Amino acid sequence: MMPGVSLMHFHRLCRLYGWLISIKAFYCLEKRKGFLPYLSGERVPIWDPDARGVYAGIRLSDTRANLKQAVMEGIAFNIKRVKILLEGCINNEFRELVVTGGGGNNESCNIIKASFLEMPVCVPRIPETALAGSALLGLMALNTGKTINEIFPDSWKEVIRYNPVKALTSHYRKLFHRYLELDNRLNGFSKSWR
Repeated sequence: MMPGVSLMHFHRLCRLYGWLISIKAFYCLEKRKGFLPYLSGERVPIWDPDARGVYAGIRLSDTRANLKQAVMEGIAFNIKRVKILLEGCINNEFRELVVTGGGGNNESCNIIKASFLEMPVCVPRIPETALAGSALLGLMALNTGKTINEIFPDSWKEVIRYNPVKALTSHYRKLFHRYLELDNRLNGFSKSWR
């Protein structure tokens, strides 16, 4: 799953780089659209390299904000499905989601994820953790004798925390079942649109 790709693709299509939806737009719950974010196939949770992305419920009156919100909700829907699968495998529940890389750069998307998942979403202040991890491995290979905490100060552990919005959470509980229904009905159908 590459959630950031769906959002970047939307931005490219609409020429909206860096454009954010106001949190007030999320309370406009009557114009819901569905989006399945399978723009380059899908790994977890459906394991189908031929799956394709789908918008559902589009009307002429829809705005870019409605469509972007659908993209972000589709991303959160997929993350919730993965969360449910993982919790079933480990027989335990997650308390928070840590988002790194490009997926953590969008405040609106993080609020949607937190509300959809019903748990906090945390973004490290140093979001490019793969790059930082590579630097850490390089420093350790130099055998400096320093510990991880000496190499990276406590600020490395600081996060920006996004908490669920209650009005959204109750709505997303109902919406999750609609996403599952959409995905199940279209399972295999989108392959014919390659």
